[in-house]
Amino acid sequence: MRLALVGGGVLARHIARAAAARGDVVVATSPKPSDLPGLWMVGDAISGRGLRRTARGADVVIWAAGAQDDIEELYGVGVRNAAVTAQQEGARLVVIGPRGASAGGSARSLRAWYAASEALQDLAPSAVELRVPPLFGTEAHLLGPWLAAARRGDALKVPSPSTQVAPLCIDDAVAAVLRACDGDLLAGVYDLAGPEVTTLDALAREVESRTGARRSFLPPLFWRREDQLRLSEQLAGADSWDELELGPRTTITAYLDDVLEPR
Repeated sequence: MRLALVGGGVLARHIARAAAARGDVVVATSPKPSDLPGLWMVGDAISGRGLRRTARGADVVIWAAGAQDDIEELYGVGVRNAAVTAQQEGARLVVIGPRGASAGGSARSLRAWYAASEALQDLAPSAVELRVPPLFGTEAHLLGPWLAAARRGDALKVPSPSTQVAPLCIDDAVAAVLRACDGDLLAGVYDLAGPEVTTLDALAREVESRTGARRSFLPPLFWRREDQLRLSEQLAGADSWDELELGPRTTITAYLDDVLEPR
């Protein structure tokens, strides 16, 4: 299968590696070079530059792009460009966005994704949309920085320690994406959640107990208000994981057992 991947971030890299490992051909596009297996092409989702060339001959177009800046334009214009490109190439469309999207939410990024999703359902009704929560893993935004800090002997910097999250292992998110690529899911929106609710401090304490690295709490000024709003709004809502028929999700404890040597 030939996959056209829009995005070059952590999730996009994991998707590309897993797809290439099972024999898929991956062609990726992003504004800057990324460490991806397969062919990489310079492209820009907002302008649409490079999308048609990346998607030429693709069976599936995967939207996995994200950014902190220009989020309304990236989601509003970029997702539309990806949908149009998929239609032009006769390819299936799989889009990955944030869990918790709503029209009246406080987080700007979640409002922007809701608007993009509504437009997508009219433009590409056959698309599969996966909405994912915060992801944890060695490279992901949760656990990744702390595991790297522990290896360096640095403190584990913890913002907003009482903030609750229900994170999903990045490998489980990738499995969901590949299942959608295989055509095994009906068109529609799938809201995914992690297997357990915890706090950022509890996560950091788990890493601390296993590595010996000490926690260090960051003052509120180091914590983006948008991030805090988004995390709190991603807790509520349905969970479509069982519909994917992928088996149990990876717990944080099981993941750390796998990646860390016993002390």
